[in-house]
Amino acid sequence: AYVFCLLVQIYLTDTIFLH
Repeated sequence: AYVFCLLVQIYLTDTIFLH
């Protein structure tokens, strides 16, 4: 669960920085 949340957070951050 922790790893999943961390992965999602990184994905969201990457998406925000990408756009």
